[in-house]
Amino acid sequence: MKRKKIIKESLDENGAIILVDTLDEAINFSNEYAPEHLIIMTHDPEELVKGISNAGSIFLGDLTPVAAGDYGSGTNHVLPTALCARMYSGLSTGSFLKKPTVQRLSRDGLNSLKDVVIPLAEYEGLYAHAESFKRRLDQK
Repeated sequence: MKRKKIIKESLDENGAIILVDTLDEAINFSNEYAPEHLIIMTHDPEELVKGISNAGSIFLGDLTPVAAGDYGSGTNHVLPTALCARMYSGLSTGSFLKKPTVQRLSRDGLNSLKDVVIPLAEYEGLYAHAESFKRRLDQK
């Protein structure tokens, strides 16, 4: 390897071998670890991948190296690291879209939320929020 010294230092400082007894344990570990790259090389990787929820990019089978995804197969190379795959996916066009949320309550909807909204707003010290809710309850 041309970068053997760098690879060795990286493995010495950050490398680990994790032994598990079952594939379910492997899936659970992987989802906790949330790897940037995950290669699944089992007899049926398509079945195993169904249990994976936290990984930046997933590579199935022994013919799918990470280099394919990074440089040629079309998936994104900008991936979440440091456990961030628990919360984020790789960079995509969706990363640049704005998605505002919209709400509209009916009178019944407003009434159904009063026992949640008012105490929480007051607990947080946001008394004007609580008051804005109370005033709408009083509207006819």
